[in-house]
Amino acid sequence: GGARVPSSGIVGRCAEPVAGAPPSIGCQLSQRRWDTSPYRRVHVLTFARVNKATWPMQGSLGWRPRWARERPLPFDLLSEDQRHTRAPSLQLAEGGQAGVELLTQRLLANLNVLPSETLALVHRSRVTVNGHLQSMDRWISPEDHVGVNGHDLSELADLTLLMHKPAGYTLTEEDPLRRPSYSSLLPDRTLLVRPAGRRLDLGSSGLLLLTNRRTLVEAVRPLSGLSATFVIHLRAPLDRAQLRRLHEPASYGACGPPDSVEEGLDAGTGAPAVRIVHRGARPVELRGALARVGSPGAVSGGICCVRLGPLSLEELRLEEPGAVRPAEAAELEALLAGAAARGALSAEPSGEVDRGWDAGSHGNTGSGREATHI
Repeated sequence: GGARVPSSGIVGRCAEPVAGAPPSIGCQLSQRRWDTSPYRRVHVLTFARVNKATWPMQGSLGWRPRWARERPLPFDLLSEDQRHTRAPSLQLAEGGQAGVELLTQRLLANLNVLPSETLALVHRSRVTVNGHLQSMDRWISPEDHVGVNGHDLSELADLTLLMHKPAGYTLTEEDPLRRPSYSSLLPDRTLLVRPAGRRLDLGSSGLLLLTNRRTLVEAVRPLSGLSATFVIHLRAPLDRAQLRRLHEPASYGACGPPDSVEEGLDAGTGAPAVRIVHRGARPVELRGALARVGSPGAVSGGICCVRLGPLSLEELRLEEPGAVRPAEAAELEALLAGAAARGALSAEPSGEVDRGWDAGSHGNTGSGREATHI
């Protein structure tokens, strides 16, 4: 401040004061300048930590910005007054009200998503109630109209699509490596519909069922006993011993034995191929089975799911990779009828492989070496 220091009291600005100098004057002249101190922003950091957003009113546990490119809603999806207006929350009367539920509960009951994803949809302002965007979970009544990305929730609940997924397409909506996703093949990218069954992965192609119907999800899950036919294009032909070992349950781990294994040639290229019909295996188990029998494996993107129960790519007119179309009622009835016959709709996922089929009948035994076209 305005204190005057005698010349004999302080040797230098940052030097130790000599005897007789006031302690307050010594501290003022020897401390570091505030604008160069490493602690000059400690109050800001402490304020941000203490006053950070807390769940559920001011923050979100279900959503964090991923890869800095979350896609917002289309600009022209809602009118101007709907974008800046929030619907009032429902005031529950004492004792409750019949039919009243949380917004996330209705989303979970009508969409093929996880509970955390329903909360993320709300926090990302993807959900509307009576035309008003919502940013927090709230109570709704049966008369409230709910929409997701501008689409009616009741229409999304019954939406079912059939797709021929090409190899190299992810089964997620977004990818940190910016690889192409199945959602880019949808007729409208704002449609919220998820893959069911997960019989495919990134490096495989074939028939993919996209639906929000819980009965269809249960009918095509790997543990439901639904048979899937895979055509695998091999790097080298299989010998008799390798083909015989492909029939053994030990080659597939915990998935059990296949229904049939047939070796042949690709009808288009003449390359060696093998057709495997299995009730629970996925491409990762098929690659492991080929490795256990000593095969060089499949070519890149050479695993294709050509049939899923009663549905096949050829009969559905989906031979071209990337083709997609809505599922017809007769096709879904055939899929559900087969699931009901197997008891898959009433069975709960137990985490174990269904081994109810005969372990002694697995189709070809590998004794015949006649080449067939696959």
